Amino acid sequence: MYNNYHNYQNKNKSVRNSENAKYSYGDKFVNPYNFIRLENKVDRTLREKGSLCGKLKCGIITKTQIFIPNTSNDRSLSIIEKDHKSFDYYSYTDNSKKSASDITNSNPEPVIPASEIRGVIRSVYETVTNSCMSNFEYNKTITAREKTFYTDCAILTSENDKWILYKAEKKGQIDLERNDLSKPKLYRDNDVAYVNAPGGAIDYKHPLDKQSKYIMTKTPVNLSKIINTLDDAVEKLKQVLKDYQNEKINRNIKAKTHFGYKNYKIQKGEYIPVWYKIRNNILYLSLASQGRIAYYHTLGDFADSYKPCSDKNALCRGCEMFGFVNTDTAESKSGKLNFYDAYVTEKKDVYTRGTKTLKELSSPKVSCLEMYTNKLSRVIDYWTYDYGMPKESVSDISKSIELNGRKFYWHNKKYADTAYTEEKNNRNMSIRPLNENVEFNYEITFQNLREDELEDLIFSINFGDNQNNNCHKIGAAKPLGLGSVKMTVNGVELRTISESGGKFIYNTEDKTAEYLKKAKTHELNPNLLKITNFDSMDGKNISYPIGEDQTKADPAKRNAGYNFFMWNRGESVLKPKFDKVLPDITSPDMKTRIKPKC
Repeated sequence: MYNNYHNYQNKNKSVRNSENAKYSYGDKFVNPYNFIRLENKVDRTLREKGSLCGKLKCGIITKTQIFIPNTSNDRSLSIIEKDHKSFDYYSYTDNSKKSASDITNSNPEPVIPASEIRGVIRSVYETVTNSCMSNFEYNKTITAREKTFYTDCAILTSENDKWILYKAEKKGQIDLERNDLSKPKLYRDNDVAYVNAPGGAIDYKHPLDKQSKYIMTKTPVNLSKIINTLDDAVEKLKQVLKDYQNEKINRNIKAKTHFGYKNYKIQKGEYIPVWYKIRNNILYLSLASQGRIAYYHTLGDFADSYKPCSDKNALCRGCEMFGFVNTDTAESKSGKLNFYDAYVTEKKDVYTRGTKTLKELSSPKVSCLEMYTNKLSRVIDYWTYDYGMPKESVSDISKSIELNGRKFYWHNKKYADTAYTEEKNNRNMSIRPLNENVEFNYEITFQNLREDELEDLIFSINFGDNQNNNCHKIGAAKPLGLGSVKMTVNGVELRTISESGGKFIYNTEDKTAEYLKKAKTHELNPNLLKITNFDSMDGKNISYPIGEDQTKADPAKRNAGYNFFMWNRGESVLKPKFDKVLPDITSPDMKTRIKPKC
């Protein structure tokens, strides 16, 4: 279904571009990540138990620098900048009581934790076997800053321990000076009468807006036709406030350009200035006229059968192999694999010389719908997780857009040009990564595997061949280009147990050649092989979207990601429109947006 609409989009590029004639397009780039499309449905039928037991001997070689932090000390390196964190690479060393100079002058043996190895192999195995997305936060409330404006403000408060929403008016400083609000009286503005406290309305000064006051009338907002409740909307607003106060989501807190509504308390007895809208009979509350809102749909509403497994008696192949936990019911089932830490084969020259400072990174933003979703309907131009515009209702949207699929990062050979910076602040960190061409060995033991499970596991490690250039991404700063590793299967050992003379005897058999040959004939997913190929992006510029505003002199404002997304969502706040969405993995090129000087 996606491909049909993708073709439709390509045929109509000239139409869409003509609507954005005030912007031009610059250099090509490739977004750091893309998606493997989901298939039809996850198979959770009961399968027979296997009998294969044994061990895989595996290797890892770093193709780029990699970094996994030793979190026992976040001031590990000799950095003088205040509030700037720094970490050494992961090892078994406890750095909590060591000085930065002692740490940087040491040479601990680096380790790749088993949990990291397990995670990256599982993500590939789930793709290969069309399993559920086990790490998928399917039930998490999503908040996003929308293109559209809220036109109505209100005061949220409580009476008799119940929430109530009163209409309000925002008055500027001139109005406040003209009308002394310190005394109860009736005053008029543009032929509309307002009464301030205690004569019927409440004078509320916004704690962050020093130039305005919100005048609350005693007229409740009409909520008679909404299909949710005010209590529902308040709970969503609490999540909005939580995300505003989360430094990983709201990076402006560390930049001190936004204070995360730190003085806000959404609790009964308070008077809370809010903005609201009712769309498709759903009430939405926001803390700003163009701010974040929380959606009622979650990612799970679009994932269908790809949501994490919930019943230990009906598992997908991934959960059957790697194990299953239902955090809601505490139900669990152990997997068939045991992973062990990876150790270097040679300790010489494993660390980079000196420290490196990473460019700023933030949490993945599923709220960026043009990158994480695609539309299936031709009658919408802009969409959220709850509704589309201009025609799609809240009840239809789960059938009108789809998730892009399983997220993978492209490999970037030019990471040295894209990953690091000289600037040190409280929004990035300095590290001591590992060099390229560092080799590790590790093992995986397995029990009760079927033949197909063992073959799929080996393919998920080496992508069919120890000599090919298909690689995994591991550790931190993957969007910046770090973390590329080639994994190999160097030994396949099967174990059987026999009985002789009243004694149990362990027998081992080397099956390396046989299973490596089978891996080469494994069924291939061309998109998976493309995005994991270390050479796929040779000569490409891998970058997050950038919009170049040539009307701005400040370099930080002239070249910024928010320019791209602001322009990409259209000029009109009444009729927003996505101009571009993330291209398909087969043709991943995008172009920078440029706003020229007039």
